[in-house]
Amino acid sequence: MRIHNIFICVILVLGCACNKITNENEGRNGISSKLIDKYLVMSNLNFSFNASTMSLHLFDEGNQWVSGAEMEALTKKYDDTHFNQRLYPGTYASFANEFAGITVTSDADFNGVKPGDNLGGLIRIVAVSPYKWLLSKGTLTYDWTSVPSDYKILLGDNADEFLRPQNHPVNKVLTTLTPEDLLLLNVNCVFLIFAEVPEVKSHNLTVSFNDGTNVISVTKAVSFE
Repeated sequence: MRIHNIFICVILVLGCACNKITNENEGRNGISSKLIDKYLVMSNLNFSFNASTMSLHLFDEGNQWVSGAEMEALTKKYDDTHFNQRLYPGTYASFANEFAGITVTSDADFNGVKPGDNLGGLIRIVAVSPYKWLLSKGTLTYDWTSVPSDYKILLGDNADEFLRPQNHPVNKVLTTLTPEDLLLLNVNCVFLIFAEVPEVKSHNLTVSFNDGTNVISVTKAVSFE
């Protein structure tokens, strides 16, 4: 009986060792069961302006990356267990915030919109999110064969990184966005495009994200010359 017990213990130890080796090999090969391997809490919003495309590229400089138990909780919350592929180009990051909406205001008149009033009706978001794919448990992909022109222009040579089938477009006028539209936005692919060139060319634009608890804002001078 004692020999039998020892034999079982040896098998268990070897089994654990084999599992550990397999997991390490999967890590080295880049295989990931989850698509989103990084979550960022927006805390220090910034943007750059491109006059030729009439667009703002939004990004966060706060470096508040989620880790540990909070990371595991988000993976479980969104049931992100259906990817089982190699990540490209090695990582995928989404905002962890649950945004309620985005507003943009100016300190100057913007084609009849008064200073301080929301310009959201004149601005469209161009972004991507895997939320719909996750909600479908990995079955609802998006066909990017015919890429919308805005995505081609704004993403350029980086298009393949973002236009993967798990990502769905978020491409709406700001005033029509729902909180669900803004879930899990890719941190590197959030643009705002203006539909009109303003008569007044110099503006101090304030972009604000409301996540229900905080309003994260940035104000910068922009010239539409």
